[in-house]
Amino acid sequence: MQFREANGAFRNRKKLLAVPRFGDKAFQLSAGFLRVPDSDEPLDASAVHPERIRWCGGSSRTAANRFRR
Repeated sequence: MQFREANGAFRNRKKLLAVPRFGDKAFQLSAGFLRVPDSDEPLDASAVHPERIRWCGGSSRTAANRFRR
């Protein structure tokens, strides 16, 4: 909470890596459960894990457009 209060809202899931003591492994294990509703990346508001974005169709923007149809 202190980090967010000092730095504002997260713009995407990757910004979470700047939080002290929240390393690569914690990110990998939790990223699929985290949602960032107003993210720069459309799929950050979904349950799609960042490692699966390519599987969904390449970039997150391309994949998000496919899901909107």
